Amino acid sequence: MHILIVAPAYAPYSGVGSVRMMSLSQYLVKKGNKVIVLKNSPELWPQHALKSRVPENIEAIDVYARGSFKECMEAYKKAVEEVIKNRHIDISIYSCNPYYTAPVAADMKEKHGMKYIIEFRDIWIKDEFITRNWLKRLKKIISRLPFRSYEKRVIQWADAVVTVAPKECEILHNDYPESKSKISVIFNGYDDERLSGDAMFRNEYPKEYIGVFGKFGYYDYEYVVEMLTAIKQLWFDGYKIRILHIGDLDKKTAMALKITKFPQEAYINTGFLDYSQGMALLKGAIACCLIVHYKRALGTKIFDYIYTDKPVVFFAHQDSAIASILSKCKNAFRCESADDASEAIRKIIDENLETLGCSEREVYSRRIQNDRYYKIINEIAAYE
Repeated sequence: MHILIVAPAYAPYSGVGSVRMMSLSQYLVKKGNKVIVLKNSPELWPQHALKSRVPENIEAIDVYARGSFKECMEAYKKAVEEVIKNRHIDISIYSCNPYYTAPVAADMKEKHGMKYIIEFRDIWIKDEFITRNWLKRLKKIISRLPFRSYEKRVIQWADAVVTVAPKECEILHNDYPESKSKISVIFNGYDDERLSGDAMFRNEYPKEYIGVFGKFGYYDYEYVVEMLTAIKQLWFDGYKIRILHIGDLDKKTAMALKITKFPQEAYINTGFLDYSQGMALLKGAIACCLIVHYKRALGTKIFDYIYTDKPVVFFAHQDSAIASILSKCKNAFRCESADDASEAIRKIIDENLETLGCSEREVYSRRIQNDRYYKIINEIAAYE
């Protein structure tokens, strides 16, 4: 098959948004398919975030999408038209967000009959916002309402709709009952293909650290203050535990470090690293930390932590999707306060707990998820 993937977030960009389609495109090539990827030009990303390489045998085409929603949409529409001018495409996959590529999918279906899968890594109109401030939430909801007609059209025209979390899939089922049969979940998962054999990465950091992969305080300022307070107390109690933050230092974390007067030597920031390098560092941690205010969403980090098989200290709602998965793991500790986190970390250290103990670990590999994706692709490509 000839498969077109439209994914603004893609290598060399190494942010979490690029991992999913990099994994799938590599999988599709190994299955004998021809894969073309339309992606944002590297200059549209921060220079320090360009750590990944385009997988072999992928034809990657840069799109300079800058400006308003409409301007970016038009840039991708033009790019898709250029691709199909002299080639036959059996099926296309549009990975969102950003969402300005989504209307292009419906336009191409109407104009050229191009079959497509629309993928929402975060659902569009009813996306879960990370702020606790209800006024800010209301403003964001209102700002997205004008795009509802786009979302409706994209889902109606789609051959399949993919989400990454069961609770988000339920929302789309309720909002678009006529399309329910074609809306399904494919988890993110850990990228076992890129981690095979493990990365050769020299770990020069102190051994006693708790690993944080990606965003730390970005999703919830209050929770990160509680976590830092716990580590600070342990530090002064003689537990020389550090935070090893693999990723950019976000504003909320920087503020929390300042407010808590966190010991400078107890926080280490690596900056952006390639996925395999970051995972190699996580495997050297005594535990991993996850801070998320979401109730519905399931990002990539939770699955990466499951892969490392290290104990997890996490702040999340009791009825969240994340808690529902980690509650099945022997050494995952849900916290709501600094005291909770301090108690959990002491237990991990004092009892020498070395594993997470997730019985469903293999289920969350990207290989399994890509198999499910490929089944949907083949079913769509086969019918006329």
